[in-house]
Amino acid sequence: MVKRVTKIASSVITAILTVMLLFNMGVRVGFARFYLAANVHSRIEGLADGLVPQGLDIIDGKVVISGYNSKGKPSRVYVQDGNRFSYTDLLTENGESCYAEAGGIAHGGDYVYISDSGYLNVYSLEDIISGEAKA
Repeated sequence: MVKRVTKIASSVITAILTVMLLFNMGVRVGFARFYLAANVHSRIEGLADGLVPQGLDIIDGKVVISGYNSKGKPSRVYVQDGNRFSYTDLLTENGESCYAEAGGIAHGGDYVYISDSGYLNVYSLEDIISGEAKA
């Protein structure tokens, strides 16, 4: 009886692994052109420092990434201009460090909009780029 249960369990596990392998191969074949066309643009600054990237925008040719910090530091916006990286710690309207989960980022005119935990914060574009962001 134990041998029969072991044999059935082994057959079921083998069948599941085979289906998973075939599915994985199908995805790789189906998306091969997509993966071959992708290029590495650059590294994401701040990951080693605890950044959890949440939003991305391009502002005046600069790559701008918003996110919160998993190590207890304030939420930040990283700006990449060519090979130069800088970041801005986000501040509340009272000038205190912002620890909310900074999410998506977008810009329009002279302002940058960053969502966080149910709110939409508005920052000066100049402050974000210069490193002096205050909601």
